[in-house]
Amino acid sequence: METITFPHLSKTLPLESPVRPGTVPRLLCVDDVQDADVASLRAMTGFARDIQSQPVLLVLGERSTLHHTHRRGLAELAGRPYCRTLHMEQLPPTAVVRMAAQQFGLTLSSSSTAELMQLAGDNLSLLKALLADYQRLREGGAVAPSVPQVPGACYREAVLSCYNRSTTEVREVAQAIAVLDEYSTARSLAEVVGTTPENAARTLTALASAGLVANSRFRHPVASQAILSSIPLQQGSALRRRAAIVLRTMGVQAVKVARVLIAADHTDASWTDFLAQEAAAQALALNDRELAVKTLWLAVRGMSDGARRAETLGQIAEIQSADNPEHCAQCLHEARALIGTDALWQKRSSLLSEQMARRGMATEAVAELETLAGRLDARQLSAHAELEADRLLLCGDYPALTRTSSARLDDPVRTTAFSTASNRFAAVWPLVRMLTSEQPDPAAAEAASKALYHSSFTENSAPAVLAGLSALLYAKEWKLVHSLTDKLVDEAAVRRAPVWQARFLAIRAEASLGEGRYSDAAADSEEAMAMLPTPSWGARFGGPLASLLLARVMTGELSDARRGAAQPLPPASLDTRHGLRFLYARGQVNLAEGRAEAALADFLTCGRLMVAWGVDHEHILPWRLAAAGAQLLRGDQEAAVDLVDERNTRLETLGRPMSADEGYRSAREQLYDVLARAVERGELVESIRTLTLNETAPPSARPARYRIEDRFSRYLNKLTFSERKVAMLAATGSSNRVIARSLSLSISTVEQHLTHTYKKLGVAGRQQLRAMIG
Repeated sequence: METITFPHLSKTLPLESPVRPGTVPRLLCVDDVQDADVASLRAMTGFARDIQSQPVLLVLGERSTLHHTHRRGLAELAGRPYCRTLHMEQLPPTAVVRMAAQQFGLTLSSSSTAELMQLAGDNLSLLKALLADYQRLREGGAVAPSVPQVPGACYREAVLSCYNRSTTEVREVAQAIAVLDEYSTARSLAEVVGTTPENAARTLTALASAGLVANSRFRHPVASQAILSSIPLQQGSALRRRAAIVLRTMGVQAVKVARVLIAADHTDASWTDFLAQEAAAQALALNDRELAVKTLWLAVRGMSDGARRAETLGQIAEIQSADNPEHCAQCLHEARALIGTDALWQKRSSLLSEQMARRGMATEAVAELETLAGRLDARQLSAHAELEADRLLLCGDYPALTRTSSARLDDPVRTTAFSTASNRFAAVWPLVRMLTSEQPDPAAAEAASKALYHSSFTENSAPAVLAGLSALLYAKEWKLVHSLTDKLVDEAAVRRAPVWQARFLAIRAEASLGEGRYSDAAADSEEAMAMLPTPSWGARFGGPLASLLLARVMTGELSDARRGAAQPLPPASLDTRHGLRFLYARGQVNLAEGRAEAALADFLTCGRLMVAWGVDHEHILPWRLAAAGAQLLRGDQEAAVDLVDERNTRLETLGRPMSADEGYRSAREQLYDVLARAVERGELVESIRTLTLNETAPPSARPARYRIEDRFSRYLNKLTFSERKVAMLAATGSSNRVIARSLSLSISTVEQHLTHTYKKLGVAGRQQLRAMIG
């Protein structure tokens, strides 16, 4: 045996030496002749001359588009009588169908066959690879996958095989096509690779004839990805930087240039303005927050000036406040390290206060805002209004801070001026008014509604919009809240802002609870909680969790409610109004499961906090009614009656006297009876909702089951609240002057109350009054 080697091809041809007439014929095949160098071509032509009288068939495979060098090298064979040129026709569809059935066990439709042939580009190797991928999909359980889904590992390997056998020039152009994608033309490829447009066009034709390229692009993204993954990291980075320059010169959309630069993972000062301004703005306009953040981070890496870096980090923080609050906080921390706390607060006070509220640092944030406001000129009305809006947002989440706010809101001139100067302030102040007012303020509810209709949804306005919606919840405007949140949830989803989408869902869940739509409330709460991790909720996590617990209690899913109630709250949660709702909801879960002591502890803790914060109002949370239910479950009727009396007295003080239905001697007795029945049946949440809606017990045709009136009640219940206080003091022997001083009334007013009392009770004077109620 002898071995003939074609230099540089690294291919060996074993032949018997010498080859005699009559010996066994030999078939020698050399594929891709166009990839051979000149020395190898000479070796092949010489070999072809030497074997013309021997039983050897030499088959040289070449593409239809050969370089002129290869054509000259093979030219002397073209005129030989023993040489034949065969032109291979396209494989017919019937042959493809037969091959698919015989070799791969596939049954192809005519449309699938045509698509596969087009994707293979008349390249048999690529076609077989596609059929192999198709076979794997079918074996994996895929039912009739579409052809664009077929290319996989086999197709990828076939593409790389063609690519790796190509010349350096072809590989460079292929790499540039993969990077430029839809913008690859002969001219743009030439500029990226550093060749002439004519050479680039010729290489494009060669790639097209190999079945890889069509219309100057790879036939499938898998091919493009295969080429890109094969490029060494450093070489790929340089290639993409050149491509970015070419794309920018062509006027390609900024975000597409930015994607190329991001893939290159490199930038310099010449690109920072383009990335930080034009490309990031386009990405945000397309609601592609991820691309905007990546673009800005790349710009930061190319900046040397600390102030510019801090400004860009602030932009990143603003964007990530809507989808990743933890990263937002990290960006703000880095920006503060660059320019200092004071400078950062001057530029990003709204964002900083929002993030500090989430992390339980509201007191520190209020102090910073007060310092900033103190530095402003009195004529800077708009700036003052914006800072005041930031402060009220903190107060709205942390009611303990509202004590200083109610006095400021009592100034209508100031409130009107700030509302005119800042729509954020106009949306926020109604929430603080609702928290500090003894009953829902219709004017505040109207102001909140008006401000919301004039607010556009942005990262900066979203917290104020949420505050306005919360104010409407306390005003029991549930249908309006539903209407607004439906739109806001959809808008947040379109803008890819999961933080705001989740918080709008939580608000809608509260509105559903108010309307008695407990299944809807549970669904919205669960979706909201699943959308964000607990740290992203921060101190506000108690809000959606409370809605979920109350909804589960009402739908009878107590096991789910129990698991939810056992969840630990993030730090500082119980300093927020959302933590109050969690305590109330957990108390209802305990009550529904018969744990009266635990329920009472939650309700009383909730009440103590509300009293301490100055927001002890039934429209915030009806904790007294709930605690009375817990006392009834404990069997302490006397304590329950005290809570009922306390609740009714507070309503009377607000000018909303209670009235009893037939069958009951007083509203207190009827309310007590309603609570007792609700506790027995596990319907306390629904009963309390009904009571707070109607401010009285619902009418009942059933006779009273409880008689809790003392011997004086039938007399005292005939009197107004003020008359009752005067009568009780008069019955103890106090003079009109002492009564007036004790109750801060005039003597004439005391005399009028006593006159009305005598008339209502049918007594002649103090002596009979003392005998009756003394």
